[in-house]
Amino acid sequence: MAYGTFMMCFPILLVVTPDVNVVAHGGLFIGMLIFSFTVVAANFAESPHASCASKCWLCLFGLFTAVLPVLGAVNFATHKPGRVAPPIPWHVTAFFDYGWFTLLGLTVVFLPPAPALKVCQSFPSTAPVSMPL
Repeated sequence: MAYGTFMMCFPILLVVTPDVNVVAHGGLFIGMLIFSFTVVAANFAESPHASCASKCWLCLFGLFTAVLPVLGAVNFATHKPGRVAPPIPWHVTAFFDYGWFTLLGLTVVFLPPAPALKVCQSFPSTAPVSMPL
């Protein structure tokens, strides 16, 4: 439910650009990183059979998910007007940024098959209600 709600609100990221509010934009992006990895990791936890390639992909996806916000936070926290270059070179941050999105796109390839969802709550049956015309 939290992931679905977050993803419905996520398009705000395209409206609240870093030029508008860098903290809100960064927070939404970090939220996407965390929610996306958590949902994928939960699918792995429920799957009885994950291939070695899928497990390697999950580790790499987790690494990129952990490193990317740290790089962004360091560059943001140490930003000083007039400084020519951030402490972490832009190409390192870009590598992790584009790499994370590439790994996210590969989710459909490496996500292991999981059992079908089961509804655990039964709902009381009600008789059909007739509506007056």
